[in-house]
Amino acid sequence: MFGWYTSERYRQVNYIVAIEGTIFFLLAYANTAERKVRAGEGDVVTVHTTDGSPPRQAIMLATTVKFVFLYDHAAQRVDINPNESILMLSVTSPATLKMSQPSEGAAAP
Repeated sequence: MFGWYTSERYRQVNYIVAIEGTIFFLLAYANTAERKVRAGEGDVVTVHTTDGSPPRQAIMLATTVKFVFLYDHAAQRVDINPNESILMLSVTSPATLKMSQPSEGAAAP
């Protein structure tokens, strides 16, 4: 009765199902994350660069030791900046944004 669970074929099927499940999850997660970023959701940062250009806002995608990956929602492009070219990143947390917006029905001062 339990011979199937100890067979080589059972282990092979388990490995295949585990790999397919992992790939499916990663593709679904990447698709969801991409949709959110293209819709303008994400960690919005204000980027101050060392070249003296005016600060701009972008969505931070990722960072590495040498680069910062930013999505410019207005231009619909990804900018990859070396860390040396960034003077400062200012991040506003979503909780701060919610607290600074007046709630519905509240009287304005």
